[in-house]
Amino acid sequence: MNELQREKLIAQAVAGDDRALAELIVVYHPALLSAVERAMGRIYRREFEPRDVLQDAYVAAHRSIGGRLFPDAGAFFQWLETIALNRLRDVQRARTRRRRDIRRTVPLQPFEDRAEQFTQCLVRTDSTPSRQLGKEEAVAAMLAGMTFLTDDQRAVVRLRFLEERPVAEVARRIGKTEDAVHALCRRALLALRESMGSLSHYLSGL
Repeated sequence: MNELQREKLIAQAVAGDDRALAELIVVYHPALLSAVERAMGRIYRREFEPRDVLQDAYVAAHRSIGGRLFPDAGAFFQWLETIALNRLRDVQRARTRRRRDIRRTVPLQPFEDRAEQFTQCLVRTDSTPSRQLGKEEAVAAMLAGMTFLTDDQRAVVRLRFLEERPVAEVARRIGKTEDAVHALCRRALLALRESMGSLSHYLSGL
């Protein structure tokens, strides 16, 4: 993707086009992931996933992009990077205050592996992003789709599908009934399948 194409997408995203923002998230995700990983200390890398930090950053970007002015694509990336690094600092301060047991926060399976498996469930065709793309690109596409879910939908996706928590635990943690969790799961999966499907053609050409 050249600079002119990126700037066109940025203008569309500023105007409220969620698909344009999703495409930009996928484009800039590798560089943003590298920036967050460089900024994380070794201890923090054992406590939480940089991709969780980025998911929160993407949501914040979606909520605040409207009406902003970016002179070029570089300025847009710097804006995203600033949001991501600010979110990282917030998470680091919170973890330091809580003094959490690091061993309890280490996932049994790498995040990108769980995310890749999840993307394969989202779009069950031979053209799924997880088959056409590298593992990290599939994760980026999934995170882009999650950006536009409601807060409750994102919570159930994280807990139920990415952390593989039982429905009863998910219900308890988000303060909903189990029936409500099932309904949220259905709506979230439908929205993510639609998003992943719309991105798959674009992504396959990267």
